[in-house]
Amino acid sequence: MSYRIQVEGKQLFGNGECPKKWIDFIKSQGIEVNEDDCYEGEITNFMDCLNTVEDIVMDKSKNITYDRYSQNGLFDLSYILKAIENNESSLLYSLQNLVNNGYLFLPYALYEICKNKLEVTYIHDKETDSLKRIYKIKDGEKITTQAY
Repeated sequence: MSYRIQVEGKQLFGNGECPKKWIDFIKSQGIEVNEDDCYEGEITNFMDCLNTVEDIVMDKSKNITYDRYSQNGLFDLSYILKAIENNESSLLYSLQNLVNNGYLFLPYALYEICKNKLEVTYIHDKETDSLKRIYKIKDGEKITTQAY
């Protein structure tokens, strides 16, 4: 079986994928990581976790030119229209596939995995004059993670 990273028992990244930024985040949570990057522990700061996943996605978006789910990078979704026009896929299937398997949606997938254990507060960002969401793990809840 290939290496897998899980949060709350759900796989987060692809099979065999082990982003260095993720391992650095895991270590920052006080979780011991062995020489094979395997670990088991609890995430104590969801915002740091979310920011790490967003950074990983943005890094990948700068370094990708083609993969199964995108023609010209993670943010180019024109391939969906092409697949529909060529009768290779339906819109629903294409969108389901994108949300369930697309790298672009990893931050959303992480949120969906953890949302029942989170509470949200809003803070005013004076620089942008906007409200920002801050997610915090609810008192008494735990978010588990493991890699094997």
